[in-house]
Amino acid sequence: MAAGASRRIAALGECMVELVDQGDGSMRRGFGGDTLNTSVYLSRLGVPVDYVTALGDDPYSEEMLASWRAEGVGTGHVARVPGALPGLYAIRTYADGERSFAYWRWSAPVRTMIRDGHLDAFARRLADFGGLYLSGITLSLFDDAQRDRLFELAQEARRAGLTVAFDTNHRPRCWESLEAARAAYDRMAGIADTVLPSLDDCRAVYADADARAAAERFAGLGAATVIVKCGAEGAGVWSDGTWRTLAPERAVRTVDTTAAGDSFNAGFLAARLQGADAFAAAAAGNRVAGRVVGHPGAIVPKPAFDDLTLLDPEPSGGGKA
Repeated sequence: MAAGASRRIAALGECMVELVDQGDGSMRRGFGGDTLNTSVYLSRLGVPVDYVTALGDDPYSEEMLASWRAEGVGTGHVARVPGALPGLYAIRTYADGERSFAYWRWSAPVRTMIRDGHLDAFARRLADFGGLYLSGITLSLFDDAQRDRLFELAQEARRAGLTVAFDTNHRPRCWESLEAARAAYDRMAGIADTVLPSLDDCRAVYADADARAAAERFAGLGAATVIVKCGAEGAGVWSDGTWRTLAPERAVRTVDTTAAGDSFNAGFLAARLQGADAFAAAAAGNRVAGRVVGHPGAIVPKPAFDDLTLLDPEPSGGGKA
């Protein structure tokens, strides 16, 4: 990000009502969504962030807004649609910390927010921001015409000097075909300067052999920085032609992997805004994700971050080329 640029990040996507299966027939209700999770963690790490989405005028939408404001997330670019309801999803978590999802989201107001003109006011305020963050789930929300406008917005953001960061975060059920998802990810990767996929996504969508192959392919589309998240194996970092692997946080006990990637992205982006290089920022992402997977749920209690040091005071040369 250029010196003197705004540090404020705009995250674009969907937050839904979250039902967490407790395993005894009961459900715990909360709110969640990949880009919203990243927004909350960015705010906790001291980064000013606005969430860009559309909600209804129902009590659940009101509670969402109140919870975001309590976390310091800006809501000035949240459209409100009378009579609409937000989407809903359920999570089932297994003994190894992995999870599965079920969705009820197809009539949520966010799915027509671009066609309804709700993105226009935000587009006119791009100069207020230093970065735009979105995901493959964000892209999956929209039909082709709306998605084209979103690509145009991302290009406008790059021309205006914003960092554009993109996480593939592939959810097969959200796409009509693998080919459609791949085409959308490729197009956004050709616009973004920073791409943050998981190795699982790269294998599922592209059949990449390993993290380095995935990084080189995204770099070939135009991204200057590619961070391939490898779960318990850490991460691989491609930055301006240099490749390095980073080990995960030591002695991490995995309770729940929900929001592991989302929180990694927040740690990475926050560190970059503090001037860290891509390798030190990826280590910061590992550090944040290591805290999050040690607790149940997407948004962990605030005290979990009380003693977190984002950037290692030592140089970041500990990875392997």
